[in-house]
Amino acid sequence: MKKKPISKIIKKGIRLGNKIIPKKSKAKVKLGLAPGSLVFTGERKMAEVEISVIQHLKEQYSESNPKNSAEVIDLVKDFKGITWINVEGLHDEKIIEEICTFFGIHKLTMEDILSVGQRPKLEEHGEYLHVVLKMLMVGMKKQK
Repeated sequence: MKKKPISKIIKKGIRLGNKIIPKKSKAKVKLGLAPGSLVFTGERKMAEVEISVIQHLKEQYSESNPKNSAEVIDLVKDFKGITWINVEGLHDEKIIEEICTFFGIHKLTMEDILSVGQRPKLEEHGEYLHVVLKMLMVGMKKQK
């Protein structure tokens, strides 16, 4: 009798023994990868990554839209104030890795950033906080 593999990825789901567990989305499967592997697990919703950098220092404020991670790093490397970097479209793992590496963010935190659909959490690291929150959206409702 031929042994069947314990787990095997198939098109409609994951086979575990004699059971097939259906995939819940079209997301990439991280089954069998080492911890810290950078794989975007969500659904790609936009063609290009959009980055915005907001910086302020006392009474100065600036907002810019760099086209790549190198431009982001150039903007923030010598700035002494507060910087907020917003990346819309996490599907480009390379951009996330380059920005996170510049800031000294751990590989497991990078993996968490790319693993969408997590529960809200707060992790304290030596030089940074990793906070996972659901995005708040304000909807316009018609008033009667």
